[in-house]
Amino acid sequence: KGIFMLLKVFGDLKQRFPDLDLTFAGSGSSDAALHEAIAATGLPDLRFLGRLDSTGVHREIARTDLVVCPTLSSFNEGLALVGLEAAAHGIPTLTSTVVPALDLLGPACKTFQVDDATDMNHALSTLIATPSSYTELLAHIPQVRDRLYDPSLSWGSQLAKVLLDI
Repeated sequence: KGIFMLLKVFGDLKQRFPDLDLTFAGSGSSDAALHEAIAATGLPDLRFLGRLDSTGVHREIARTDLVVCPTLSSFNEGLALVGLEAAAHGIPTLTSTVVPALDLLGPACKTFQVDDATDMNHALSTLIATPSSYTELLAHIPQVRDRLYDPSLSWGSQLAKVLLDI
């Protein structure tokens, strides 16, 4: 899903931004390989939490500054709810251009070209080194939150409109 590309980019960025930390959450077929890759870096400030329950997901999102969804073109991504969960917590997202949630996240999300570690590095560097670029993402979060919590946009409301021919 792009986790190894993110790990490599983190290693590059850690040299320039020593206070940077990275937490991986979720579980999949690459868990063991990710544990090994993290250990091989010898870098501090790297964590792999594995699968989290909903309380854990919300706790970890709330403690972060940015959620990165590094989906590759070879991975068939669904909606990528983590970006929407991040927006609900007031946290912006960085994601590859192939993630379908981009339409919903809009300007509260920064993108990098899918499969391009150099572009991911550039996007993260910009967000870290240029506080105004991060602040701009934060400024758009309320628009996303409003849509997430608008009951008139729920599937039930949309179904009722169709059934009642409103």
